[in-house]
Amino acid sequence: MKKISKFGLALAVAWAFSAASSWAQAPLFNDVSVPNMMQVSDVNGNLPASGDTLLYDSRVCQAGDPRTPIIAPDGHHVTFGEWTAVEGRALVKCIQPGSLVVVHLSGLIPNGQYTCWIPAFDPPGFDGTLNNAFTFGPLGAQDGSENAFVADADGEGQIAGILPAGPMSIIHKRDFDGCLTDEVEFHVALAYHIDGETYGPTPGPVCTWAVQRAFVFKP
Repeated sequence: MKKISKFGLALAVAWAFSAASSWAQAPLFNDVSVPNMMQVSDVNGNLPASGDTLLYDSRVCQAGDPRTPIIAPDGHHVTFGEWTAVEGRALVKCIQPGSLVVVHLSGLIPNGQYTCWIPAFDPPGFDGTLNNAFTFGPLGAQDGSENAFVADADGEGQIAGILPAGPMSIIHKRDFDGCLTDEVEFHVALAYHIDGETYGPTPGPVCTWAVQRAFVFKP
């Protein structure tokens, strides 16, 4: 979904309180987003040492390739301080068509291309694996046509969408029932696209994007 206006965002929040729903839970709010440190590093692959450290994608496209610098749309090299400056709030509410997710963020990379992704998790040890995500995919339609937005020139961005019941595009161990707040844990993750491109049902090649922020919900 493309960037929506603040008026549209307010309407989405109002809908969360008024829409008919087969689930009785109140909306969940989260204003503590977690910076992702697993997909960014300094040029040597180490954790950034200070706010002015220039950032690179810690992963490489192929073995032996150099790390990809994280570049802003204006061409400057993004620093660790810029990467961690994001603030925002996420709302999640189960309504009749699925889970309504509304996110507003500030401190994003100005004019940056972003996408929103939702993993949901089973309890630890549920299936005998360490990664216990049972489903994972884009917000909204699973072809990725509704999960993209572009931050404005001041680094503000927002997105609202409905995650319906059914299989998701990246991980599908079992079907999602449509209500995120029924799960033991789920995340609302925002990925920055270094190349300015989106890739539909997946975030894209590992060297072209990195999750900048995630809201962790444990209902």
